Amino acid sequence: MPDEGYTPKRVTLCVRTDKHIKKTVLKKAGKSSVFWAKVKKNTNSRIDYWYETEADGQTTRELDPLNRVIVYANPLVSTIKRVSDGLGSLELIPLLPSESPLIYRRDITIYLPPEYAANPEKRYPVLYMQDGQQLWDSSACAYGGWKMDKVANELIAAGEIEPIIIVGINNSSRRDDELMGWSAYHRADSVKSNAKADPERILQTAVDFESYVIGTVKPLIDCMYRTKPEAEFTGTGGSSSGAMEALYLGFRNSSTFSKIAALSGGEAYYDDLISEYLPTDRSLKIYLDCGDQNLDAQLLTASVRMRDALVATGYTEGADLQWNLVEGAGHNEAAWAARVPEFLKFLHGIPKGN
Repeated sequence: MPDEGYTPKRVTLCVRTDKHIKKTVLKKAGKSSVFWAKVKKNTNSRIDYWYETEADGQTTRELDPLNRVIVYANPLVSTIKRVSDGLGSLELIPLLPSESPLIYRRDITIYLPPEYAANPEKRYPVLYMQDGQQLWDSSACAYGGWKMDKVANELIAAGEIEPIIIVGINNSSRRDDELMGWSAYHRADSVKSNAKADPERILQTAVDFESYVIGTVKPLIDCMYRTKPEAEFTGTGGSSSGAMEALYLGFRNSSTFSKIAALSGGEAYYDDLISEYLPTDRSLKIYLDCGDQNLDAQLLTASVRMRDALVATGYTEGADLQWNLVEGAGHNEAAWAARVPEFLKFLHGIPKGN
């Protein structure tokens, strides 16, 4: 227990797994204000824990400021964090609901930079990423994770990027409609594949998902964490369908987002973005890329058209636009994970000499 200026008479560690709560009285280290206990728990389920401190005849419930949410095994592997570790941490908001019946509740995972707990007055930029279940250094990530937490730790330690918060928004079984339902091409293609598909419902799903990100997820993150909530400090990103959504969100909501990372998007979805949503100003900083193998080879032509459309609007490569043709890269998690350092440094890099 940290020293908060007083020494409780008694400190109890309370651990809840499923419906059971186990309480362990911590030992006091001599006459200090340090209390400790060794607790080993093997479980594949989420564990909630808190402290009960007793002082002056009153019992107070206190959360661990470094470890407000601990998750074991699936979907993440976490350990108790200390300020001295110098590592970022992951926290989980489980099954965050939406006001729309079309948008299923889902987990939201938050990466906090290494210095977050040690600098209680500091606020941080935030990058909102789609397909949050794929972002982390965890064997539970299907097809291999992007290791964004590990990469961010390394880039921050090397002084290559500013400390940032990364928010991973998990997808759902309605992923395609959520991320691409705004596209006329997607709606027409859905009807072509399934005559019973309702294009109006598909469009509404996309609109409601946009509202979920901007009206539910972001306000909660800004409330729970020390963010810099202004647009100039806020970005969004994703790959494949998530790239389409990142551009859509950024193009339509420049008062909320100023940074975009779009990996391996394209085809007619990009043409719809160009014709309907292309921004007329240059308030965004955009990372855009595509590989040239398998599915990415089919997406590449439209990705180049997107780059050209942005340049025609006034964006300048190397300044507010970075275009990256990734030779030999296909449409897969490993290829996207390899590009994490590039887009993080472009969107949140620290200029050399600073």
